[in-house]
Amino acid sequence: MKNSILLIAMLLLISCNSRNEDIPLLPSKPTIVSGKVYDFQRNLPVADYLVKVQRSYRTYCGYLSCTKTEEVATTRSDQNGFYKINFDYIIDGSKEEYVYHVIVENANGHIAESVTNLSLEAGKSNVRDVNAWKPIKVKFNLKVNNNNNPPLYIATLLKSGGGTFNNTAVENNGEMSVDLLYKPSAQMYIRFYYFIGGGGVIHSIEREITTNNDDIQNFYFEVDCSKF
Repeated sequence: MKNSILLIAMLLLISCNSRNEDIPLLPSKPTIVSGKVYDFQRNLPVADYLVKVQRSYRTYCGYLSCTKTEEVATTRSDQNGFYKINFDYIIDGSKEEYVYHVIVENANGHIAESVTNLSLEAGKSNVRDVNAWKPIKVKFNLKVNNNNNPPLYIATLLKSGGGTFNNTAVENNGEMSVDLLYKPSAQMYIRFYYFIGGGGVIHSIEREITTNNDDIQNFYFEVDCSKF
């Protein structure tokens, strides 16, 4: 009986080893990505900032096509803002839209901008710098007239016509102040807008200003809602 059990165990072990040998190992290339994490607006290094390497590819989630993302390696920037990640770039031609890239997220009071030239090259020493800046507080001193369809929304934008970075709203006419966050030493856009007809029609106007590196900055606008 013992001999029979031992024989079965040996056969199972041989079978498992045979299956492992049948699975081909994908080729890989040693790859490096390095760079600096800086507040480029203030020319200051950002220490202890998390930087990730991820790979992504198209696959199926049930019956629908989707993008799957997997974390490969991580590190943190040093006191001078520099980081370096060594990893194996696995070559997998069976996957669609298969790329390795650097990922950074907002953290420690900093806003991390998307890394340019996102995809990493296999077997190369890639350089990817990260701009992670601390927002400033912008105080808008307003004189609002004809706010007949409140609320009047005030939003800061990173680019003209782009999505909202930070916003607030006011209900009344008259003089008032609102505080919003924005990027230092940058061309800034502020949008004033309101809705008519239950949110169906939007009326808006944009204005452009330039910020500096001061932590708190003041601007004045007279806003006549009847003119937009």
